[in-house]
Amino acid sequence: MRMVESPLPKALWIFSIAYIAELICRYCKLPFDLIAALRMVAIIFVFAQAAILEVDKLEAGLIAPPKKNTPKMDKVAIDIPSKLIKAIIYIVAALAIMQALGVNINGILALGGISGLAVGFASRELLSNFFGTIMIYLDKPFIIGEFVRVEGRNCVGTIEKVDWRMTTVRTEDKKQVFIPNSAFLTASIENSSRLSHRIFSEEIKVLCADYKKIIGLIKDIKSFIKTHKEIDGRESISIDIIEISQNVIRLSIKGFSKYTEVGKFGKFRNNLLVEIAEMVKKHDLLLA
Repeated sequence: MRMVESPLPKALWIFSIAYIAELICRYCKLPFDLIAALRMVAIIFVFAQAAILEVDKLEAGLIAPPKKNTPKMDKVAIDIPSKLIKAIIYIVAALAIMQALGVNINGILALGGISGLAVGFASRELLSNFFGTIMIYLDKPFIIGEFVRVEGRNCVGTIEKVDWRMTTVRTEDKKQVFIPNSAFLTASIENSSRLSHRIFSEEIKVLCADYKKIIGLIKDIKSFIKTHKEIDGRESISIDIIEISQNVIRLSIKGFSKYTEVGKFGKFRNNLLVEIAEMVKKHDLLLA
């Protein structure tokens, strides 16, 4: 009853005003057929408006639930069905209003069927964007707030908005990029917000005349990385010599951090490099 209770007072006012207007027309011997039509139009408008408000309330409640124990839902997953329901309400209300005003709906629907092919060609891009939006909703390759790379569009940034026709991405240099949703039907999407790990790949150059010290340094670095609490030792770890030239040895150090968030990973990387520099110093070696 919640959805019906809101428009009832307005509906009662409409019926009352229409009844009084009809009595006046009867008394003055004026035609009153239009009053009944306008009364029906007003009733349809009031109930359609109430339905739209209920959809808005439901959408707001699902996106930001009032209760602490209620799970918060993905905004994209709520926004698209909400817009679809609103579109259906508007279409049904418009058809009902036309019928109340005496317009032949069957003729309009028949005209729509005849011209459907021409409209289809004209709105092919619009339909592609619509199906792209549906695929975003069903497949969920990203949600608002996630950091993505869209191949073929040279676009890297944070998802700000997903609309019927296009998706808005905020790039790292704070520019807004608008991508038609049809592009996501074929584009490859790299979602950095869903990383399980973040790879670190560093190179250091060490001055060394005694190559035996390098072997000891490599063993210590590998042992340190494998037991590091912020590094996943189950993943691949490698410390390799990639170049030797004029007493300078270039080492490659690779592994996977448990941190995926950029800020935390940056702090981890800085601390890791300092620790490695200290280990180089302990082996009586110098960084080049």
